[in-house]
Amino acid sequence: MLWSGGVTTDLGLANSIAWAINGTGQIVGETQGSPFVWNSGVVTRIGPLGANGVAYDINDSGQVVGTISGGGTQSAFLWSGGVLTDLGTLGGPFSEAFRINSSGQIVGTSETSSGASHAFLWSGGVMVDLNTLIDPALGVTLSTDGGINDAGQIAALGTYKNGQMASFLLTPTVPEPSTLALAFVTLFLLVVVHRRRLGATAG
Repeated sequence: MLWSGGVTTDLGLANSIAWAINGTGQIVGETQGSPFVWNSGVVTRIGPLGANGVAYDINDSGQVVGTISGGGTQSAFLWSGGVLTDLGTLGGPFSEAFRINSSGQIVGTSETSSGASHAFLWSGGVMVDLNTLIDPALGVTLSTDGGINDAGQIAALGTYKNGQMASFLLTPTVPEPSTLALAFVTLFLLVVVHRRRLGATAG
């Protein structure tokens, strides 16, 4: 559904969830297990017919991110100008893209070759493990991202010191989202001790 000006509009999609809306009113989500874009009543399915997946976010340029299954893997995707791009993984068979900013930078989570879940940043065609961009002496392991703003700041979830779950804010050394200038020198601990178990999807 879309709620605007006190009026509720049924998007007309069976078994569906709307995940995000951009500044122009475009909506993304999943319907019957497949990712979609809703634009003024017109619904566009993302990916090949019958593909399973979810569209989690859309920026004001209409670029969409999410996850889609195929060929025995589940990979993060970028859908831009009608072209679907597989963002790949950090070495494992699974990845999800959760958020995209106005510059096209994408954050999400991916399984590594060792089977661990690590947060990633995708920018300029390159997926980077966020854990390689912070000081290892901090004792932090970032497992998933919550969002990225237009300054390139990233909200992430991970573990801190003795394995406690915590939320973090990462601020890049050069706050220009168009580049992977990418050492995050500032890492703020926002919330310590999340007692819930981290899942594989956003929630």
